[in-house]
Amino acid sequence: MGIGYHLAGAGAVLVFALLTAIYLLLRRDWLRALLAPPAAAAIVWLLAEYVFHISPKQAFLALTPFSGEWTTGMKMSSVVLIAVLYALVPVTVLLIGVWKVTLGTKGDGLAAHTKKTVGKKKRASSESRKVFLAYVKKLALPALPVVIAALGLYLSYDRTHRLIVRMNALSRQGRWSEVLELGRRLPKNVYNIYCNHDINRALYQSGRLGYDMLCFPQNPHAFLLTHEEETSCMTQLKMADAYMALGNVDLAEKLASEFLVAKGNFGVALEKLAWTSIVKGGEDTARAYLNVLRKDLIHRAGAEVMLSGLDRGFGAAQAAHIRQLNSYRPKHGHGRLHKEAIEEMLTGLLAHNRRNKMAFEYLMACYLLAGRLDGIAANVGRLKDFGYREMPTLYQEALLIYHGARRQRLDLNKFNIKRETFERYKRFVQLNDSMEARNRKAVLQHLLREFGTSYFFYYAFTVARPKARP
Repeated sequence: MGIGYHLAGAGAVLVFALLTAIYLLLRRDWLRALLAPPAAAAIVWLLAEYVFHISPKQAFLALTPFSGEWTTGMKMSSVVLIAVLYALVPVTVLLIGVWKVTLGTKGDGLAAHTKKTVGKKKRASSESRKVFLAYVKKLALPALPVVIAALGLYLSYDRTHRLIVRMNALSRQGRWSEVLELGRRLPKNVYNIYCNHDINRALYQSGRLGYDMLCFPQNPHAFLLTHEEETSCMTQLKMADAYMALGNVDLAEKLASEFLVAKGNFGVALEKLAWTSIVKGGEDTARAYLNVLRKDLIHRAGAEVMLSGLDRGFGAAQAAHIRQLNSYRPKHGHGRLHKEAIEEMLTGLLAHNRRNKMAFEYLMACYLLAGRLDGIAANVGRLKDFGYREMPTLYQEALLIYHGARRQRLDLNKFNIKRETFERYKRFVQLNDSMEARNRKAVLQHLLREFGTSYFFYYAFTVARPKARP
């Protein structure tokens, strides 16, 4: 039981300390009962300050119903179950009192009855029963909190939420193929903007963004997480990684610094700041961050590896990646980003380095989601800068819509558009034109089954006809 509370977080450790104090009070061990809660609080404070390097306030509130950061977006039933778990101390005290009163009364009545009505053999049987009841009582009281906790975990288990949390962890580790696997397992009616952000990064890393983007739910804000008025800590962490990959190192450094100020001496932010310093050539600054990070129990090993890289040189692949990011980094910087300035930032990164493939694919994806067919048409000529063997399917479909709307003949060979894509376009147009007939609903379902993940369908029912959406 104690191990379970320690794993749950510092706030739960204090609950366990109170349970311990109550147990000691019942055994009339007054001194240790008084020392248990302050000793637990001191342990949490020391671990927060000198091991995990987080603020004591953050440590004490971790995973408690009073921590808004953890309970935001959580189902009310889950919040209530967490509160019930933390209420085990008073509930346990109450149950102990009720148990003692109830069983004590029954035991006294049973003993009086035995003395008056039965002989020696019956009294022995009664004593055995009392011993058995005492044994059951002794086992039941410690088991009760475990049973309640297990019941709470069972009732609050959310498979979808577990997938979302696991996807976040995998994305931080750069395990992109597993992120996509989890993305395919998410229920179709579930949408989470952070999952969508991770899935899009995974699609880019696997070379499928221009092909499979519309196989997953999409939101234009998901690429650079511009959905919030005030940037949350989760957004700061994810975008620090994304901007680093894009080459916008200055903005990645800014977000990591803001996270560090908000959360205190936090290992994950120090690691990101160390990497930004390495990319920018500031080895002394990187060492300063890493020397602090070496004191962190969780990130200590990573800090040692990075310091070893600074001392002896990074491996060939890692060194090449650092040089590449430095070549992507505009020397004038892009320290600020507004929702309306996404195109400006991405085109600025491409202007600095025309081979910044991530900036190019993200720009094209944003054009697709916004219905900016002119942007697609103006930039497909850049594909040769990135060594594409063929034009991604979604770009082909967007070009067909662009030229078809203008009644312009399109040279399929010149733009490397597949004949099967062109035939699918003609079939979509034919079916879409028949939507005005009485069988509109049946045709729509047919279009959804055959073209639901195509840009033809997305443009027709999200961009061109937004009012038709439910």
